[in-house]
Amino acid sequence: EHQLSNDLDTIINEAERCKVIVADLLEFSHQTSYEMEPVDLNEVVRKTLVILENQPLYHNIEVTLNLDEDLSPVLGNTIRLNQVLMNLLVNAAQAMDGSGVIKITSRSRASNGVNEILITDSGPGIPDDLQEKIFEPFFTTKSTGEGTGLGLSVSYAIVKEHKGTIRAVSNVGEGTTFTLRFPAVVNNLMGVSNVQ
Repeated sequence: EHQLSNDLDTIINEAERCKVIVADLLEFSHQTSYEMEPVDLNEVVRKTLVILENQPLYHNIEVTLNLDEDLSPVLGNTIRLNQVLMNLLVNAAQAMDGSGVIKITSRSRASNGVNEILITDSGPGIPDDLQEKIFEPFFTTKSTGEGTGLGLSVSYAIVKEHKGTIRAVSNVGEGTTFTLRFPAVVNNLMGVSNVQ
């Protein structure tokens, strides 16, 4: 109940915000290699959702899953892939102001040589003139203090580390779909190999 209590709360909140910004900057500048192993993308999706479901931002969001349970694994780092999905799902929730529908689909493509994850939201969409900028470092449409503009650029870098691709398709008023594609680890006569 001290008279400085509100000021101290502000200091703590702003210090936490600075911590996030510094972490994003370090992540963005980090060029370290990570341990890669066969990863179940569906499991990454489920673990990410467990983390998010208790967040206040997700209380009024309906998440529908359409996961292909026969997906081959991908060669990856679970923590890094979790970070990508977390960034995309938090951005989707923020775009919808915490109310709407997010659909997550996993499926195989290219004769099971490529795995896709699609994240579709029912938000307002991204204007055409901004779509080409969304993966640029420090680009953000959020208000000052709400975002660093590094979430999507870091996600882009992580996907590239995994020899994958990320793209967004959006129409204003119709929501946005982010598509992640990764080469599957396919068992064949020569052992386990990466197929692009």
